Amino acid sequence: MEISKISAKNMSEKVASLLLEEGAVEVRPSDPFTFSSGIKSPVYCDNRSLISQPKARQLVTRGYMDMAKAYTIDAVVGIATAGIPWASWIAHEMNLPMAYIRSASKAHGKQNKLEGKINSSQHKKIILIEDLISTGGSSLEAALSMREEGFELVSVLSIFTYGFEKAKKSFSNAQCSYQSMTTIDTLLDIGVSQGRISQQEKEEVLNWRHEVGR
Repeated sequence: MEISKISAKNMSEKVASLLLEEGAVEVRPSDPFTFSSGIKSPVYCDNRSLISQPKARQLVTRGYMDMAKAYTIDAVVGIATAGIPWASWIAHEMNLPMAYIRSASKAHGKQNKLEGKINSSQHKKIILIEDLISTGGSSLEAALSMREEGFELVSVLSIFTYGFEKAKKSFSNAQCSYQSMTTIDTLLDIGVSQGRISQQEKEEVLNWRHEVGR
């Protein structure tokens, strides 16, 4: 199947399958992962491994572009650090200016939070590129910062989302659009169909999401 001819549904399924094949998402209820927040999780997502794989990179970049082309935008902004490489490839393919935004201003030099030569008068409409949306906190923090600088945020785009209810509410309250290539629901279905994930593991992950993501 040519990447340029993949439908949105097929793209979601192909990316979910890719995440499992490359080990970017691992389901492990019997030996939970520990998030930096201290939360125990039966599933873990690390999309950074994808940037080292040319074919994976090509597919995911196409997925981002398929989402982005629905909007009229003037620039692409990556959220540091995971969103930076993807923003660079997307901007290159779309022939658009690219920048990235830090979680905090530098403590030295010009103390920039936004890096790159874009401004809200010439590059009004932007998309933010993230690799993962969990609670949405870092994405919304970046969105607020861009709005404060006078930019019009069209949408936040990511590879994967856990589908937490709290994230949906937070984005809605902030009147911020977001979209992900694939979801935990699609990934679990694909994983079960491929024999990579058991039905019991799927149910444990969904129960965890319900409890943690409210």
